[in-house]
Amino acid sequence: QTVDESPLQIVLTLRADNWGKVLNDPSLNAVLPDEAIVHLRALDRPALERVIRTPAEMSGLTLPDALEEALLDDAEGRRDQLPLLQFTLQQLWSRRSGASGELTLDAYREIGGLETPIAHSAETLCDGLEAAQQDALPALFAAMVQVNDRGAEPRVGTSLDELDGDARAAVRRLEEERLLVTRRDWRSGKELVSFAHEVLLYHWPRLLQWIGRRRAALANIRRLQADARTWSAGGRTSAGLWSLERVREAAAALELLGPEFTLSPEEQEFLGPVDADDMHARLERRNTTHRERALIGRRLAVLGDQRTGTGVMDSGTPDIHWCAVYGGEVTIRTRRRFLGGARKRRKRVESFSIARYPITVAQY
Repeated sequence: QTVDESPLQIVLTLRADNWGKVLNDPSLNAVLPDEAIVHLRALDRPALERVIRTPAEMSGLTLPDALEEALLDDAEGRRDQLPLLQFTLQQLWSRRSGASGELTLDAYREIGGLETPIAHSAETLCDGLEAAQQDALPALFAAMVQVNDRGAEPRVGTSLDELDGDARAAVRRLEEERLLVTRRDWRSGKELVSFAHEVLLYHWPRLLQWIGRRRAALANIRRLQADARTWSAGGRTSAGLWSLERVREAAAALELLGPEFTLSPEEQEFLGPVDADDMHARLERRNTTHRERALIGRRLAVLGDQRTGTGVMDSGTPDIHWCAVYGGEVTIRTRRRFLGGARKRRKRVESFSIARYPITVAQY
């Protein structure tokens, strides 16, 4: 059969905010005639009424008029109306009343209306996760959500192979509650995870907080890049460098963004040392200058120095890293200021200990 004779029809769906990518792709434009493109707008009230009532009637469920009106009032005009309706009706079905299976307005009010159920379900489920699985959620969000200066959008699909064991366990729990879905990619054979409802990006408090922190971190790094260019163009003077407080904010932003964001050599020079392991290594090198050591000391004081011997123990006692100095005879050479020359004398010194590092403010 030719293409025109084939009974097979293919329907592709695309979110409106991705339509610009299609318009900018000549190969796609060439095979998508105008008559094949259908723009789906938000459903009007009569269409929403059919969406709500028809499945209920087919399932033998009773739907009171008052509940239907409440659902229509809350869903009409929303861009996320269908996924919120889907999840809310599922919650109402689980709370159906009587032998006939009636969906009630009281149950709708009990779950908090249209927006609350999906957010409440996500938060309740996450609160019930094991501590290690909760700690793995930021890594899971980072793998599933692309955050940029304009906002956040879900990635097409995240391979479970990219996640550690705790994150995968969290995926399975979220999948059981139909918040996430997994599928097998037919090309690679890998199992992919994605959001069952993209409205989670707008209604899940925990995810919203993570997105907000990540956007703030991106904004901080954008300021760093702009100021680094200004500093370089202005002769790279010390007066153009950031304060220690702004350096601390930038270091926190880089830690949050992780390996997906890398500074250029110019930006790294502008920011100065912020990596604790690198600073500790530089302090151990003999060729590190006094000026560099002083800068590293100020940075560690602000960013936090985790070396043994610089902090305070849980009991409140300074955690001193003591180094033993063995006793013996030493030669002391003194210069006689008025008589000229120098005098040497030998003295016995007992064993003692000395702190490896100067006393820190916290220890004082």
